This record gives sequence, structure tokens and C-alpha cells, in this order.
Amino acid sequence: MPLRVRVVPPSASIRQKTRVIVWNSTVSLKLSRTIQSVYGLLIGQRNSIGGEVEIFSVTSCNGKLSDLQDELSGEINRVNSMLPIGVDVIGLWYNGETNDEFLFNQSMFDSHSIIIGNRSNSGDVTYLEYLFDGDELLHCELSTINYRDLSEDNQLFRLHIQLDLSFFCNPNMDETFKSLNLAFQRLKERCESEESIFNIGNLCLNSDNTFIDEHIVNSRIADIAKYIGNTDDNSKNRNVSECQSINLFFNLCQTIGSDNLNCPVFQIAPLQHSSTQSIIPINCDLLAFINKDIDIGDLSSYLSHGLSKQLSYIEDTMIEYTIGSKIPTPEILHFYLDFERRSPPVSVVYPRGIPDSELTDLRKDLHSMFLIDNDHPVFRRIQRAFSQSIVGRHLVNVHESAKSSGIRQGVKCIVTGRYGYYHYGQDGISDSGWGCAYRSLQTLASWFILQGYCDRPVVQHREIQETLVAVGDKQKEFINSRNWIGSFEVSAVLNELYGVTSKILHVTSGSKMSSHCEDLARHFQSQGPPVMAGGGQYAHTILGIQFDDDDDNERVVKWLILDPHYTGDELDIRTIVTKGWCSWKGCEFWDQTAYYNLCMPQRPIEF
Repeated sequence: MPLRVRVVPPSASIRQKTRVIVWNSTVSLKLSRTIQSVYGLLIGQRNSIGGEVEIFSVTSCNGKLSDLQDELSGEINRVNSMLPIGVDVIGLWYNGETNDEFLFNQSMFDSHSIIIGNRSNSGDVTYLEYLFDGDELLHCELSTINYRDLSEDNQLFRLHIQLDLSFFCNPNMDETFKSLNLAFQRLKERCESEESIFNIGNLCLNSDNTFIDEHIVNSRIADIAKYIGNTDDNSKNRNVSECQSINLFFNLCQTIGSDNLNCPVFQIAPLQHSSTQSIIPINCDLLAFINKDIDIGDLSSYLSHGLSKQLSYIEDTMIEYTIGSKIPTPEILHFYLDFERRSPPVSVVYPRGIPDSELTDLRKDLHSMFLIDNDHPVFRRIQRAFSQSIVGRHLVNVHESAKSSGIRQGVKCIVTGRYGYYHYGQDGISDSGWGCAYRSLQTLASWFILQGYCDRPVVQHREIQETLVAVGDKQKEFINSRNWIGSFEVSAVLNELYGVTSKILHVTSGSKMSSHCEDLARHFQSQGPPVMAGGGQYAHTILGIQFDDDDDNERVVKWLILDPHYTGDELDIRTIVTKGWCSWKGCEFWDQTAYYNLCMPQRPIEF
């Protein structure tokens, strides 16, 4: 989560402390958990107009602080190659003893770089924060505020372009790599030349802004919706908070002579001896997270520089994963570093055709780099951003639109990550009256799929029944029946098909549900998945719990319930949340005389 740093421009007469504001404890927690004598980089965004520096995330670098001078430049380039344009390495954090002169001599620092240090040798973290203004290190102060939406100040752009990489393959791989490098160099030069024309709706941008009026050039990105050809006031593009697509075209003509005549330019490359020409399609997929106060006319320079940076990253990956004479085709995938998907995603180049099971070392390295625990996946292909969800048309995370519980204080724990809402009548299956537990099982399965633990589709009713027969829980007559299933059957299917184990919590009656508040709270805090609750004639999905003890020492409890018995329009989120199909329920919701079994899936410890 971001840190927010308000920069006080230093001057000869002003030497006041700069205030460093922590938006969320996650970044501070990562810093406090690192071992002594290590260092890393601060990722964020400088806003020269507003005089602020925002820290979105942190990384960890290999080696010791004493090695920083030699390793730092390479680490910065490596991290920057994965970041969206507009987001950069903006400073350094370190653990261990050092001195101001050592930090001052680091060549990476420019005006308003942030340095966060921990020099404590005890269990307590003692931060020393600095702002480097180009002449000296100024001390900063650290404080905490609440998180806000980054899209309020930034616009996310996404550029797609397929470029043909033409090079010569030679029996001598050193010669092949030289040819590959020259081919990439030509592509980068072309992307940064006047030939490049970036198209956003009706806008065409190039390096000298030949195709747009001067008043548009000087307009802010916040106003770009006015110029991309969308005149509908109710259009989503009026609120430029969603991802805007960009196309790239190349001008195939060059100006020659004094008469400004244009003609196509062709290049003829002679074939080298013992070489064969090879063409690999390079599908660039560039993200840009640009402050909305930036001028529209400056956008093309951001994009051309970003393409060049991404092409260098692609080249390094292709060479790294070359086996013998086989050069892999790259694919670019974007990943969010946090469950909430609040910070801009990072981009990773994978070798196409190599399965995730063979990229464990790469993912482990990425987890280490971004200080992510190895107990949950983040960089598996199924978790990539902007992809069509494996849950299809099913709504995702409907609880985010639900009303609050009404309990102002106390303990509140809810599902972590993403899940799909499965209910009666979906996918062409008429299961009203008997399929509620099947639907709850599907919701649980979707959580593990969307979190990247498995890549098989969400299980359907017949396969559920076939699985229960295969594991010996049911007889063959159960297949194609309308018989109910319960929590034990749900846990058996999760284990057999998805490799997920579950704990079963037995509650003697609905009137005793409130006595298990701590059990549910621990589940959501330590595990995260939804919980299936089966009791009486019904099954429901629990997404969270909130409880507090009032002045009379009476416990007030609410459960966040996702109801699989809904039969309406599967995309009608308003009806779902206003009519109580996803809402907080009190103790009266449970059948006071029926017993309940809660299936609590356990998150696999893997990445």
C-alpha cells in the first residue's frame, strides 16, 4: 500500500523537516520484517506540480548494504523495467548501520529522492527518514493516514502493438545474439522516432504533436475525455479512471529534399553467410500510470520511452530462456501485488510455452524482490490482470457493494481476495430447491482459482456428483439426481479436484452460532477463503463476521452472507445487495434449532 510523502522544497533559509505520511501499515510492516544489513528500493511517483512524492511499494535487493554501490544501478534498471510508465524507483530503504556520507555518495539520488533507514539493533524499528535535495540529506518525519484511491490523481493507459523482430540465426549463438541485439536496437529507435504515432480515440500524438491543436497539447490528461471523440455526457469515459486503450501506428513516409516530397522507404539487408533469417512477433503490452496534471502533449514521450524500456526487458528474457538454438517467444503479463488491486500492476515478461510449473524459480525471485511471502501465489498466469475471468459472467466480489453491518467498532474480518457469485439457475442448470450447497461449493472453488492456486474450471453439478461417487461417498444412482449435499461433501470435492483441505466446524444449533465468532475471525484473518455453512434445509456462504460487546456485556454479531438461493438477473448487482442476497445478517438469520456444519477451506502454502 502507498506511503505519501509531502515534499518541502529546500532553500537556504528553509530547513524544516519533510513529513513522510504512511497510508497503510503494509509497507512499514514489510520494512520492519526485513533482516539486518539488507537494502531495497522505494517505488512510487513524483508529482512535481503538487509537490508530493507517493510511495506505492517497496522491493528487496540481493546482497548486503556494503555492496550497494556496485549493485544499485542494475537493481534500479531491473525494477524500473517492470513498472508502468509514470511509476519509478524514487528512493532507497536500508537496514543496518551506515552514515550520511555513504548515502550521500550514491549516484542514483536526484532531487527529492526518499531514503528510509532502520538502524535499530533491537526488535523495535527505529526509522531515519531523509529527503535528498541534490545538496544534502534533510531529515523527515513519519506519520500515518488512511488510504485513498490512486485513480483520483492518475490515469491508467494500456498500449498494444505487435512488432516483427527480424534477425539472423547463426550456428554460432554469439552471432545470433548480436543480430538479435541489433534488431531490438532498430525497433527501439523506431519507437522513439518521429515515425511513431500514438492513437487514442480521435487523438493522434507524436513527438512534435503535428496532428493536434496547440490548446490540446497544453490541456491536462484529466481533460482527455473531451478530445477522444466521446461526446456522451453519461459515458464512462467522462470519468477517466478506467484503463484507456492506445494504438501505435508508424508513418511509412519520410520527408526528403527541399520540396517536402514523401515516398515510402525500403531497407534491403543482405543475408549473412551460414545464416537464416528469422522473424518473431513481439507483442508489446505497455502500461502507463500518468498523473492527470501532466499535459496531453507530453504523453507521446512517456509512451515512446516506455516502449523502448519494455523492448530491452523482452530482449533480456529471450536471451535468458534460450535453450540451445531455440529462442523463445515472449509474452507480457501484468500482475497486482496486493489482493485489493489498489496499486498499479507490474509487468513481467514470461517465455511463452514454458508452463508455470517450470517457472518456480522466477516466481520465487519475484516474491523475494517485492517482499511477498511465499505462502500464496501472485505471479501465476491465471492471476494476470486484464484477462477474461475464468468465472465468466458471474459477478466478482459482490460484497464490496453491500451496505455496512451497522456495528461501528469491535472485530471485523472478511474474505480476502476475489471470488465469483454462484447461485440458482446459472449456466443453464435449473437447480432451484436442491442446488444451494452446489452453488456455495462453486463460490469456494472460484476463490482458489482466482487466487491462482489452481487453473481448472469451476466444477459443475454433474462433475460434483461424479466426484463423490469416485471417492466412495455416494452410490452411482447419485449421478444426475437432485439430491442435496452438505459440508462434508463440499470438503471432499474441494480436496479431490482442487487439492484443498478443509476444517469442519460443528455448531450444535443456530442459537450457538455467536459462540464461534473467534473461530470465523481467525479463519478470515489467517486463511481468507469464503466459508460454506450447511444447516437444516439450506446452505449459505459466509464472507465475513463482525462482532462487538455492548455496554451491558452483550455481544452484538453480524455475519456477511452470500445467498445462493437468488434466482434473478445474475448481473443485477443493485437488486442483489438491496434485497439482501448479499448482506450482513444478525443472529435471527440462523435456524435456532438446527445444527450447522461449517466447511472452512484451508489455503495451501505455495506460490
